[in-house]
Amino acid sequence: MLFLVPFVFFLIAEGLGFIYSLLAKWHVGIARTIYILPALVLVFLPAAVTWEFFVTPYVDTNMKPVLQYVADQRQEEDVIYVFHTINAVFDYYAPLYGLEQASVLMGRAQLSKRAALQDFYDGVNTLKGKDRAWFIFARVHYCGECEGDPQLFYTDYLDQRGTMLDSFQATGVNLYLYDLNP
Repeated sequence: MLFLVPFVFFLIAEGLGFIYSLLAKWHVGIARTIYILPALVLVFLPAAVTWEFFVTPYVDTNMKPVLQYVADQRQEEDVIYVFHTINAVFDYYAPLYGLEQASVLMGRAQLSKRAALQDFYDGVNTLKGKDRAWFIFARVHYCGECEGDPQLFYTDYLDQRGTMLDSFQATGVNLYLYDLNP
């Protein structure tokens, strides 16, 4: 598929050239604007992703020790909350540790940071009253309205709603067990 990329660029260039030639007969300024906008989008999107990785570099996550710890310590009534950035990783490794049958609440990825934070709040409210709730966090780069360490923001929020019973850390992944029963 990578070899098709130049062909796709040639098709895009030819299509834009054709549109430019049609619109240039009517108005040259509009033709130039419509010709340049798609080119800027094609340059801006990869540049934005590159900048995001530059600002917050990718940290390798080692989910296996965390899932092994949960599998060893988990009780039947436990619930596992998975932060939205690692849903796919959890889904992939959970069957290897017998966690596919566990009660799991997956965070949902949202377009806005504020909506992602609200989804986390809703998830915690759903788990209110649970004696044992595991929270798995990884790749926490933002939280919408927090300042400082985003991971600390989430744990402070959980500390206000319950009591931390246990914690475990692996490379790029943090695990917390909370009692959310007041």
